[in-house]
Amino acid sequence: FIKVLFFFIIFNNFSNASCTTSVNPSQSNIESIKVEFLEYRKWIINLTRILIKPNDSIKLRKKRFKANIIFEINNNSKCIFPASVRAHGDLNDHLELKNGNPVSSLNINLKEGNIDNITKFILFIPKSRRFDNEIFVATLLKELNYLSPATFYTDVTVGQIKTKYIFQEKIEKEFLERNRKIEGPIIEGYENFTKSYKKPARISNAEWVK
Repeated sequence: FIKVLFFFIIFNNFSNASCTTSVNPSQSNIESIKVEFLEYRKWIINLTRILIKPNDSIKLRKKRFKANIIFEINNNSKCIFPASVRAHGDLNDHLELKNGNPVSSLNINLKEGNIDNITKFILFIPKSRRFDNEIFVATLLKELNYLSPATFYTDVTVGQIKTKYIFQEKIEKEFLERNRKIEGPIIEGYENFTKSYKKPARISNAEWVK
């Protein structure tokens, strides 16, 4: 029993070490992602309520659920990290039905571990970001030496439903650190362009301000 336990601990640490140090976030390294909700039934009920009453869904969209995020790496290894997940997006372009099941863009915060220092990322339903346009713009900006988040297509399984998503890291302090920048204010603009009035931008990394 002691030998088996020792082997498990060593193997688990080695697996997580390979995730945090040698795996760059890209489609060539991450083959697929699996999201395993600890309370999958409650997650589906929450999404269904958002679909039925989209105008009353602000609180439902912000509700977080515990899950395990499993990264399938191209060297046949797996990285499993605990996380909190919520539905992402303000409008219903971030929601769709697939084989009769509600599917949503996902806002994911890893509670332990990271993928090349990424701990927070979004899995977008492709239509919500105009499909290939998001990949093209992010790649173009990176080639022009602008700071650009890691963005790529990946297969994601939630429950029994497998869907293609756009992986994109969130613009957080880890994003600056990955790009060898000292943390400073990250200014986020107002995204609702349907309003005729103007709204000031805000600093999104509030902890830095404190």
